[in-house]
Amino acid sequence: MSAKAVYVGLSLLLVALVGLDICLTVELGRTTEEELESLRASVERLERRVAIERKGTPTRRPARGDGIPTDRFQSPRVEATSAGDAPGGQPQFDRDPAAWLARFHEDSGDWRHGLAIGKLLAALPPEEALRILTEIWGDLSVTHRQQGLKPLVFGGNPKTLDFLDLAATDSDLSVRQRAYSYLQGIAFVDFAEDHEAYLQWAAANKGRPLADVVEEGTRGFVAKLRDVPLDELDAALEDHRGMLQVAINRGRGTETDVKDLVMKAGAGAILEKALSMGDASTQKAALDWVSRMTPDSSWLQTHVAPLLTSSDTGTLTAACYTLGREDVPWARDRLTELMKTNSIVRSSAASALGMMGDARAIPEMISAIVSDPSSKTIYDVGYFGLGKLTGVSYSEKHDGEWWLQWWESNRAHMPEEIRHVTIGRMP
Repeated sequence: MSAKAVYVGLSLLLVALVGLDICLTVELGRTTEEELESLRASVERLERRVAIERKGTPTRRPARGDGIPTDRFQSPRVEATSAGDAPGGQPQFDRDPAAWLARFHEDSGDWRHGLAIGKLLAALPPEEALRILTEIWGDLSVTHRQQGLKPLVFGGNPKTLDFLDLAATDSDLSVRQRAYSYLQGIAFVDFAEDHEAYLQWAAANKGRPLADVVEEGTRGFVAKLRDVPLDELDAALEDHRGMLQVAINRGRGTETDVKDLVMKAGAGAILEKALSMGDASTQKAALDWVSRMTPDSSWLQTHVAPLLTSSDTGTLTAACYTLGREDVPWARDRLTELMKTNSIVRSSAASALGMMGDARAIPEMISAIVSDPSSKTIYDVGYFGLGKLTGVSYSEKHDGEWWLQWWESNRAHMPEEIRHVTIGRMP
């Protein structure tokens, strides 16, 4: 007899004994209602465990990082069974909305639980998930209507607009607001300001492919910015950067490259004008957009590199951060110069050099600390630059002498072109 069979047999016996205990305690009047409910719950747990052992452990288990004990996911009613159990080798899911509602209700107040069940729903065919969620939506807690929605509207689900409509027309304003915030990355409109505008937009786009709706929204979004006068562009860019980031985040993991759509719709020309003709405030707002849009290296060299000589420290700092990428080797010399000579932008220049990942900057950074052993320089260069390039955690004790000793101990492992660099000590 297998160990599993023995386990099941003993479990059945225990279920029977607990059931007998319930009968006796009720008969003898030796139990309170609370104790009786506790015993009944024990029987139910044991029965579920036995049922699971008889059927076998489901093949799919969510990660512990989902924030919910794994035994909550052992129900075969909600989990997919193995592909081999299904005709045609396809996973099978419970199609009964009541089963899904019961699973949500296991912990109606825990947002992590709602998020995890939402992930399971998102694994179903989109039409099936929409049918189930529509039927149980009104019976879910506010917390679960907020969190269970999230996995269904990110990742390019073709029913995204339908899922969002459930929330956008909800009676609870906090649920509506959640939908409105997600819709900003699709329609590029803040419907929190006008619910009727949402209803009209939803009716006009019902049934349309999500990619087409996003592309149309992107064109309209950029067209509005194109009409903004130059002296008002900084405010417009500031006001809409949050919406841009929502769209970029929502587009991750889908076939829609929002950054590319925005640039092709004309944002590149708007940013070029802001960087070349705008005042410092406009330039900084534009650089913030550029850092989010990540255009190619040649575009940056043409339109951002000239700002590395700006007399405005705010613009200079923003330009340094924008160039913190591996594909801009042409900016290394200027960033190194700024790190060594400009104490105001030193941290941003060191950070950009660190993000480049070019080990040739290590001797220059150590030299900067040796030349100016102030606590600010040790922090600016040690934390933002050397920490990224060497993996050494920042410490206020890591002064110039410490880094010189580190260099002598590690230079043999450096690239050949800098291995023999000697960093001079201060007299």
